[in-house]
Amino acid sequence: MIKRRSVRIKVFQAIYGFEHSNGLPLKDFSKQLKVSIESIKAIYLYNLLLLRAMAESVENEWENINAKHIKTAQDQSFNTKLLSNTFLSFLINDEVFNDAVSRYNLIDKIDDVLVQNLYIQLKQSEAYADYLVSQENFNAKEDVAIIKFIYQDIFLQNDDFHAHIQDIWSNWIDDAQLISMSVITTIEKSKNRLILVTSKESFADKLEELTSFGDELFTQVVNNKVSQMKLISSKLKNWDVERLASTDIYILRLALAELMYFPSIPTKVTINEYIDIAKEYSTPKSKEFVNGILDNLTKELSVKGLIIKEGRGLKDS
Repeated sequence: MIKRRSVRIKVFQAIYGFEHSNGLPLKDFSKQLKVSIESIKAIYLYNLLLLRAMAESVENEWENINAKHIKTAQDQSFNTKLLSNTFLSFLINDEVFNDAVSRYNLIDKIDDVLVQNLYIQLKQSEAYADYLVSQENFNAKEDVAIIKFIYQDIFLQNDDFHAHIQDIWSNWIDDAQLISMSVITTIEKSKNRLILVTSKESFADKLEELTSFGDELFTQVVNNKVSQMKLISSKLKNWDVERLASTDIYILRLALAELMYFPSIPTKVTINEYIDIAKEYSTPKSKEFVNGILDNLTKELSVKGLIIKEGRGLKDS
């Protein structure tokens, strides 16, 4: 469920860093951008892998119980229902997911102590107790509900969980909301199979496409700065471009690059995306400002034939 929104934000951050770097090599920022985009994908997969680890914890405990010569009453009543959870079964058996986990060497990053503590916390929860006593096996709605509980109420509320991921990926705090929303969406949409992306593309192909998108967008923004600034300045009535928030300028430049050099992305999608980014990352008035400037520029550039959208349903977008 990693989408272009996350990549746009990463490019925005890379442009901001480059413009304030006092002449550091462009290639350094381009390389860091690729690493940053890759990390989003890796963290997303790792969150899913830690969910799978809950099922593995159940299995390990069950094996330890079976290895005992004398079993307690608690041992004999041990419930393995989580092992048949539909979503966790997808994570265990899906080849695409397992290939991606292998590609990023994610299993080696698992902290067994953290996993055990998360599992203990899960076993102590009322929601998990209710799930275990329910007699409805293979109930998709019930299975999704407990996985969402594990992720939202156990994982995301656990400080050690956040510290662990932050130790591995320094950008976790910045990207946690975006990634966690992607994980939750994956849980909700994986009804008959694991849905890692919404398109029909393979997961690996989708990741490659997003990386290429980010690299091309970054390049277009950097290479066309002069023409972008000229266009922006032409729409600033009674405003000195030097007085504008630098973040607004970078957002407008990103939007212009996407409008003019990415024919497969609908105009409305681009405008809405950068309005949202302005709302989140710039000043309180930036949303209206960016919206107004982009509306004017889009009309002018379309008339001049500088915004051309191709593909089904895009020519009039």
